[in-house]
Amino acid sequence: SLTRNFERIHKKEPIGIYQLRTTLRSLDINESYIQHLIKKGLFELTESDVENADIVFEFALREMMTTVSTAMPLFSAGNVQKSPVVTVFLSEASCGQSSMIQKIGTMKKDSVIVRNITSIHEPKASFAEKVFGMNVIKATSIAEIVSECRKGLEDGKCVFIDYKCNETESNDTKKFIDGLRRAFSKVEVLITLSAIHSELYNRKVLGTYRSLSDGVVVSHLDACLNFGSLFNITQDIKDLPYKFFGTGEVIPDDLEAATAERILAGIFKFS
Repeated sequence: SLTRNFERIHKKEPIGIYQLRTTLRSLDINESYIQHLIKKGLFELTESDVENADIVFEFALREMMTTVSTAMPLFSAGNVQKSPVVTVFLSEASCGQSSMIQKIGTMKKDSVIVRNITSIHEPKASFAEKVFGMNVIKATSIAEIVSECRKGLEDGKCVFIDYKCNETESNDTKKFIDGLRRAFSKVEVLITLSAIHSELYNRKVLGTYRSLSDGVVVSHLDACLNFGSLFNITQDIKDLPYKFFGTGEVIPDDLEAATAERILAGIFKFS
């Protein structure tokens, strides 16, 4: 009698919901999102549905797909030919940003790449730059970067700025971005994250430059071991959509537009 009364008070969790909860926890999905998803599933699905693991899993996939924020970069818009765009890529540590910009430079013909030099021992032009004939300009100051942007826009070319930030001088970065937005009408700022960096480090970078940015690009997606961290980031920072992903070392092939399907395929190991 005591056992029956106890089971009446503490009703067993449906098997489909239990399996979903266990799976998402093992994939490092935030506990708050798991609770939200399960509450919604219990509300929308029937009693028989929540006992079926396949139905619950399909429901979870549909819901997770709609919550990943993605968008096209401004330089891919249809009216770029009339009004070229200045795109600034921001990063702190080594995260494959220069390689990403090289891939974009080969894809976007007749564009200009401006790279800020942070040391006197800057490497010479890479093999890819020579093969694809990229117009790469190395600038030593903010004034020089702005000058090269003005020249490129006057020639009707899109400009991509490879800007390495110094974390101790984040205020200088803010002044630089604000100056660009005052000087030019179309400026988009993208934060470059690496999929092989920890979620904590990526959140730190986003927290530092979030107010300056319009979106996020992610490199090294082919070497990512924890897609759950990329999913968690887009849940908490919905105002910064993913723009595109770097998926390897080959220039210009290993670059793709950001999609929710790519993130979820990585989480659940879909081929």
